[in-house]
Amino acid sequence: MAEKDSGFDHLARSRGPGAKTRGIINISDAEMQQGGINPYDVPQAIGAAAQKLKGFLVSGMAIDDAIRSHV
Repeated sequence: MAEKDSGFDHLARSRGPGAKTRGIINISDAEMQQGGINPYDVPQAIGAAAQKLKGFLVSGMAIDDAIRSHV
């Protein structure tokens, strides 16, 4: 996910119209505000992404669908 989201660049920022995302795992502005996540803190960003995927999987979503839902 990190490779696809940011090319492993922990300082990555989205460009263009639409929701802005930042960091190695493309954390959205809404997720940053809601969860108090620092998208440039690699362990924190990866942990937040793992929790999000866990929620998808616990709800019964297939792993491939959960990963697609992240992006």
